[in-house]
Amino acid sequence: MAERSDFSFLDEVEATCRLAMDPVATGIDLCLILEREALTAAVEAIAGAEFFLEDVSVLDVTEGYDARYHFRRYDTPGRIELRVIAPHDDPHIPSIAGIYQGAEWHERESMDFYGVIFDGNPNPERLLLIEGSTFKPLEKDDKSRKSYLDLMPEFTITECAEGHPLEELVAKRKAEREEAERKAAEEAKKAEEEAARKAAEEEAAKQSEEAGEAG
Repeated sequence: MAERSDFSFLDEVEATCRLAMDPVATGIDLCLILEREALTAAVEAIAGAEFFLEDVSVLDVTEGYDARYHFRRYDTPGRIELRVIAPHDDPHIPSIAGIYQGAEWHERESMDFYGVIFDGNPNPERLLLIEGSTFKPLEKDDKSRKSYLDLMPEFTITECAEGHPLEELVAKRKAEREEAERKAAEEAKKAEEEAARKAAEEEAAKQSEEAGEAG
């Protein structure tokens, strides 16, 4: 199996949280949760390490517009995800098109569908919608939005700001797993006891029948 990429070049990047992911389950090795002002430095470091940009996408969640960036190398396995959230009332995120030219179209698509503004995009014209349109096809209403926490795959925190909601999520999931394991153990014990009771009854009935035949 090929050796996976080394991500130590990102150690100096200012991240709110660093999450280790299971690449088999999620397709991602490392996820960095960033503040908007830290995005450009992180992307420059990734470009300097010769990763290419796969995509830029946005989700409309309770906390705001969740922008996600995916990077990988051609010759070494290992995928990086960056996440930045822009509030609904301040939907601005720095453009990375000056670092990865291919990001221009991805950002314009997100501008069309969500109304997110990628500051510094060299061609902030409509990509798919009619110029001047104010319609945001993928924007959700408050009732339809979910928290990004509810959409998080399994992860391990390697570093996180104190009191961050992801820490609470880890604790919650751990408690849920332990409760599920406790209930499963109780059910298994009950099933075992019930099987033993039935076996004892069947054995008693058999012995009684044999005693009757002998008499």
